[in-house]
Amino acid sequence: MEEEFEDLSVDACRKKFMDMRKSFQKTFQKADFLAKQETFNNLYDKICIDAVEGDVIAQDFLAYLNKKGWGDFLPVNMDASMRWQILSAANGNGFAIEKLTIFLSFAIDKILAVEDIREIAERNDIFQENYQYIIGRLICEGIVDELHINARDMIKEETKHQEASPKIMHVFDNAREESIPRVLKFLRS
Repeated sequence: MEEEFEDLSVDACRKKFMDMRKSFQKTFQKADFLAKQETFNNLYDKICIDAVEGDVIAQDFLAYLNKKGWGDFLPVNMDASMRWQILSAANGNGFAIEKLTIFLSFAIDKILAVEDIREIAERNDIFQENYQYIIGRLICEGIVDELHINARDMIKEETKHQEASPKIMHVFDNAREESIPRVLKFLRS
């Protein structure tokens, strides 16, 4: 029996994300005023279940919802948004990795600057076309490990308002920095 390949490319993941967002908005808008809370809760719960089951698009969509907030139903939470985005990227979502480009670029540049990068690239089939995906995903995997990011734990958290701040980003910046030696060790093995 042949294993089914899931297309996690930037374009495929972007399309699935846009379809999910459109469906979510359409279903929510159809609900009458008194049913909005229940409709949101049902939609949100379904996406959380999918995210816990490993759906990288649902994980990315939770990052989006937490970044933007959703009226009175879900507050902005940049910490949760970053954790969902990083988890989705660590699980291979090319669109999530692309959204994290600026955040990841510092670490990617450090990895690409090591003396043995040619050998590393050759050994790991890293090319100009895929280096951002491969190295970005590995960095996100390292951050997930460093911060113990877990979908099951995240969906249990109380929703709270949390704007972006240097304090929040400092945690992610430190985890990104800590992941670099791990990524290099993995790529050299």
